[in-house]
Amino acid sequence: MADKLAQKKKKVYDEVDKSVLFWFEQVQKYMSGSEIQQQALKFATMLGHEFKASNGWLCKFKERNGISLKTTIDKDGEKNKKRKMISN
Repeated sequence: MADKLAQKKKKVYDEVDKSVLFWFEQVQKYMSGSEIQQQALKFATMLGHEFKASNGWLCKFKERNGISLKTTIDKDGEKNKKRKMISN
């Protein structure tokens, strides 16, 4: 029983991850981690899945896909509140 649940959870995560990664690669704009999480929730809903886009999920998603956070500095030397997600 637990094995079936684990397989179902993996399938959900795989489908959401693939959708978010495709979206991320198309958008390539300045975005925050919370924007990635919001998009993951949208895709999960569209796919008919129950899904929690937790901070843990976001961290593992970035690790799995070689994505890192970079703080940007504007021309006046101010740190921007948004961060750019960069795919390696």
